[in-house]
Amino acid sequence: AAEAMGDASMQLMMIFDENVEFRPFAPFFLKNGDEKIWALRVGKESDLIDRQISELGIESETGSRIIAIKRRSRWIYDIEPERRIRESDVMIVRGVQDGLEELAAYAKGEVKWGKYKR
Repeated sequence: AAEAMGDASMQLMMIFDENVEFRPFAPFFLKNGDEKIWALRVGKESDLIDRQISELGIESETGSRIIAIKRRSRWIYDIEPERRIRESDVMIVRGVQDGLEELAAYAKGEVKWGKYKR
């Protein structure tokens, strides 16, 4: 199941690598669903930096799930729990609006990470 999810997220990200004119349907299906997909850049002030995804419990804390990470020019699709988040990573996450907004504040460093403060 994890491999299938990784494959699906890789195919979805390939859509976003295309020029805009080749993906006119993307805004429609992303706008009308309960869950959204956001790209969140990890800022230099974020206390998510250098922490393992499993340690943070992002999904249980915010209801958002990391489906891919773009690190420099490389995409990471199969997100292992021991993967560490790095400064300037772009996390591709899916979730409901409130959870995504909460995670965005953590990623930018506007808010310290929930109950896992350093």
